[in-house]
Amino acid sequence: MYDRVSTSVRTQGGESDDFPITIGLHQGSTLSPYLFTLILDVLTEQIQEIAPRCMLFADDIVLLGESREELNERLETWRRALETHGFRLSRSKSEYMECKFNKRRRVSNSEVKIGDHIIPQVTRFKYLGSVIQDDGEIEGDVNHRIQAGWMKWRKASGVLCDAKVPIKLKGKFYRTAVRPAILYGTECWAVKSQHENKVGVAEMRMLRWMCGKTRQDKIRNEAIRERVGVAPIVEKMVENRLRWFGHVERRPVDSVVRRVDQMERRQTIRGRGRPKKTIREVIKKDLEINDLDRSMSTALWGFQQQRWPNDQTPFLTSNFNRRQVIICGLRSSYKARRRTRILSKESIEVIHALKLARSPDHVLNAKLSRLLKPDALNLLDELQRQNQLHLSLKVFHFIREELGHDTLLQLYADMILLLGRNKRIDMAEELFSEALEKGLKPDTRLCSEMIGAYLQLGMADKAMQIYASMKEDWACSSSPDKFTFTILIRYLQKNGQHELAETLKQDCLHYVDSPDKFLQQLQQKQARTRHVDFV
Repeated sequence: MYDRVSTSVRTQGGESDDFPITIGLHQGSTLSPYLFTLILDVLTEQIQEIAPRCMLFADDIVLLGESREELNERLETWRRALETHGFRLSRSKSEYMECKFNKRRRVSNSEVKIGDHIIPQVTRFKYLGSVIQDDGEIEGDVNHRIQAGWMKWRKASGVLCDAKVPIKLKGKFYRTAVRPAILYGTECWAVKSQHENKVGVAEMRMLRWMCGKTRQDKIRNEAIRERVGVAPIVEKMVENRLRWFGHVERRPVDSVVRRVDQMERRQTIRGRGRPKKTIREVIKKDLEINDLDRSMSTALWGFQQQRWPNDQTPFLTSNFNRRQVIICGLRSSYKARRRTRILSKESIEVIHALKLARSPDHVLNAKLSRLLKPDALNLLDELQRQNQLHLSLKVFHFIREELGHDTLLQLYADMILLLGRNKRIDMAEELFSEALEKGLKPDTRLCSEMIGAYLQLGMADKAMQIYASMKEDWACSSSPDKFTFTILIRYLQKNGQHELAETLKQDCLHYVDSPDKFLQQLQQKQARTRHVDFV
C-alpha cells in the first residue's frame, strides 16, 4: 500500500529515530484506514457476496456457508484474491464456528483450512463487541456486557464512590458513562427473564455502592433509584429494542437489516424440547405491553416522557404522543388498486442487483423479465417510494408493453408524480404526450398529476390549460375531482390569485358532491396547517 514511508514513535523521553514501514498499515496516519478499506473493496469486488453471507468491517471479515466444504471453497477464493496482491489472511486470528440449531443435522468430518493451515473450531467468539454462541443463546453476551459495565464503573469509582460528590451528579455520570456500556448490543437480544434479572441485579449493586448502602440496610430498590435518579435498566432495554425495531421497519426493503429480518427459516426437523425464544417474540411482547402496533413504526411516533423525581431519562408508558406531520409538496389522494406492501424475495433481489449494476439493462433482461407481473409492479412501486428516478424510468419502459389500459394509465400517473417531485417537467411532458400518442384516454388522475407537476415549478398557466381541457375537450372520465380542485385552489390562494381561486370554487358546484362541505373542509385544513411546523 505504501512506498518509501517512514515513521517515528513519540515517548516521554522524546521522539525516536525514523524507521521505514515495510508491512502493515502506517500507524498514526488518518488516511490509512480509508486507503485500506478502499483497496480491500477493489481487490474483493468480484468475490464479495450479498450480506449477510459476506460482511466486512475494516479488516474483520465474516463468511457464512451452508457446510464446511462450501466454507473451504470460499476461504480458498479469498486467499487467492488477497495473497496474489500482497495481502495475507491471518492464520492465527482466524477461527470458525458451526451453529448447532438442529441436533439431527449431519456433521461433516472435513477440516476447515486456509491453505494448509487448519482453522480451530470454537463454540463462541466476539465480533464487533458482541459475543456470538454456536447454540444461538446469549448468556455469553449478557455476562460480557455486565463485565464491561463493571470495568467502566471501576474506572470511574473515584467519582462514583466519593462522598463529597452529590448523589444526583453520580446518577447523571452513571447514565452517561456506565449504563451505555451495559446496553450496547442489547437491542438484538432474545432476552429472557433470567437475563433481565441478572442485568438488573448488577445495576442495583452499582447503585447501592454509589449510595454507600448494602442490602443489610433494608432499603427498597425504588428508594435507591429515586435517590440516584436512574430508571430501571430493564425498561431502558425495552426502549432501545423498540427504537431499533422502528429503525429496521423504516429502512428500505433491500437494506441489509431488512434482508436479515426477512430471511426465511429452512424447513428442518428440530429436536425435542421447547423451541428457542426469538427476537420476534420479544418484540411482539414489547408491543403488546406498551399498547403499540407494528404499523406505527412507519410513522413518526414517540413515547411520552414520564419523569421520576429529578430523573432526566424517558420511561416507557402505555400512552404515546403522535406528532402531527405535514409532508412538503403535493401528495396524491388516489389509492392504487394493484399495490401491496409485500415484496417477494425475487423482487428484493432484483432491486438490489439494479442498484449494484453498472448498467441495469443486463439485470432487466436477465432477472426482471422472469418476474410475475404483480411482482414487477410492486418492484416499480418500491423504487418510486425510494425516489430512484433513473431506475424507475428503466423499469417503467421495460414493463409497460405488457400491461393493460387501466394499469398503464396508473403507471403513467405514478411516473409523472415522481418526475414532478424531482422537478423534471420536461420528462413529465414527454410521458404525458406519449400517453396521448398511444391512444390512451387520460383519466382524472393522470391529468391531476400533470397539473401537480406544473404547480411544483410555478407554471400555473399550463396547469390551468390542462384544467380547461379536463372541463371541455375530454369525456367525463377526466372531469375534475376534489383532488384537482384542492391542489389548484391551495396554490392560487397561496400565490395571491384570489379571483381565479374564487372561479374554481364556483366550478366545484358542477363537479363535486356536497361542494359547500368540501370548501368548508378545505378552508379549515388551510387554517390549521398555518400553525404547524413543516418537518
